[in-house]
Parts: sequence; structure tokens; C-alpha cells
Amino acid sequence: MGLHDFEKRLETIFESSFAKAARRGVEPAEIGRKAVREVTQKLLSGAKYFLAPNRINVSLSERDYDNLTPVLNSIKNELLILLNETAETSGFRFVGPLDVEILSDTDQRFGTVSVDAQFDEKDQFGEKRLLSFGHGQLLELAEATVTIGRLPGCTVVIEDPKVSRQHAEIRLVDGEVYLRDMGSTNGTYVNDAIVKGEQKLNDGDLIQIGRTKITYSVS
Repeated sequence: MGLHDFEKRLETIFESSFAKAARRGVEPAEIGRKAVREVTQKLLSGAKYFLAPNRINVSLSERDYDNLTPVLNSIKNELLILLNETAETSGFRFVGPLDVEILSDTDQRFGTVSVDAQFDEKDQFGEKRLLSFGHGQLLELAEATVTIGRLPGCTVVIEDPKVSRQHAEIRLVDGEVYLRDMGSTNGTYVNDAIVKGEQKLNDGDLIQIGRTKITYSVS
């Protein structure tokens, strides 16, 4: 877990020719290091836990941004995983849903990165987004990314041979919830229709993963 795994996961992203060219600029691993440093330097002492800023803005030069455009979503998702893992291992909590934005900045020098982390509690007491499982389990979408699969490291672990190791991912972005199939063997379904790519979830949608049925609701 942590920065080492973040760097290893990104290696597969940088195997194409465009990525080799992009390596002359900013290294994605440096983005991870600066994001963790910025968040941990701004921790505040709470009643039970240290509290961390949840709005993370990453600024790249225009050239770096253009070079990395094909993989920006992958880098963003890996940053979300890295920051959530860091919070879990370090024992702090984000004040609200974690959000990462990667921006192009005309003032940023090529090959460098700036990270700014801010506290934003506006969603903390707003609508609750819930996943209800058939066996009675209820999960509130308090994290920006929830992974579902057979792997022990997934947020939701489903012991079912019809479920892939990393089957699906649910993301909370700017108050909207999206479901993505992660290349599973048997597919992911919403309201009996197979999910192709990423699909926005609406209140009352019925998700099926293997033999497990999950209802998404907003309250």
C-alpha cells in the first residue's frame, strides 16, 4: 500500500510511446508524493481523529497537461486510492467526500507540479447516497471511490465465483455517482442492462454483480 504501490500501478500506464515522451516532463509519482505531503501537512486535530482537507487541486504546466491528457483519469483515480490508503494507514479522516482535480496552469513550469488542499465540509451533512445489499448490509458512499470485487483489498468484498477479483467501481464526483465495470468476466448490470464503460446512477437503480443485487438510493 502507499506510494510504492501507487508508483507500481502507474508503470502500466506509461508503456506506450506517448507516455515515454511525457516522461521528459513531470513524473506522476511526484504528483502522488506532493499530494500526500500537502494533505498531511494540513491535518487538524479533531475530537477523535485528525481531520484532513478533502478538495485536492493538482496544477500542471500546459505542456505536461497535454502530454498526460490520455491518462489523466487513470492518474486521478490512482490519486484517490493513494490518499484513501494513506488516511487508513495513518488514522486520519477527510472532512467530506474526497475530490481530486487535475488542472492546466499557464504559470506552472514544465516538469513541475503544485498541489493545493482545502477543507470543504459542504457535502458532509447533505444528502446521503446509500448502497443497500440484499442480505441487509447498508453502505454510505462517504468515500470518493468504492471498489467491488473478490479481492480482500476491495471496499466491498463479494465471495462469489461469478464476481471478478476487481469487478466494478463506484465513484462520487461533484455530487453525482458513477458506476464503471472494470473489465469483469461476467459483466455488471443496472436495471437488467449491461454497463458499457461508465454509467451515472440514479435514485432507485438496481445493480447486479454476480448473484448480488445492490440498490442505490439517495436520502
